[in-house]
Amino acid sequence: MKNSPGFTLIELMMVLSVVAILSSIAIPNGLFWINSSRLGEAGRQVLLSIQDARIYSIKANATTRIEFSETENTYKTEKWNPNINDWNIKTHTLPAGVQMDATFGSGRVLTYNSRGGLVSPMGNVTLTNSSGRTIRIFVNINGNARMADD
Repeated sequence: MKNSPGFTLIELMMVLSVVAILSSIAIPNGLFWINSSRLGEAGRQVLLSIQDARIYSIKANATTRIEFSETENTYKTEKWNPNINDWNIKTHTLPAGVQMDATFGSGRVLTYNSRGGLVSPMGNVTLTNSSGRTIRIFVNINGNARMADD
């Protein structure tokens, strides 16, 4: 019998076994990375929205609010527009797999006055992913926001 080019069944089975073992190692790490990436994205999104609300209140000499809804996993930014004498409202949805818990005093509303000062009590927003990793955005008494990774 002549030697024909190609792979034997045993060689093919060995390659498939190695691929299966490597996949079983890589997939959980990939899922952890995706969950961590979504959490980081959500944290940056909330932090930038809080900072933007404060800057807008100073620039426009107007009140801004951010209302957090844990049941819907969303938050609304509300900016008073003195030119049209009405609120500009935008709803933000957090990425899938990220849960939110917001506390500002006894409520879930963060309010800045026309000078960028905090009207509502200081507080924080806690974001948690399905892996249990947590990010907190703290808003201090001056209205400054910062993000901390737990």
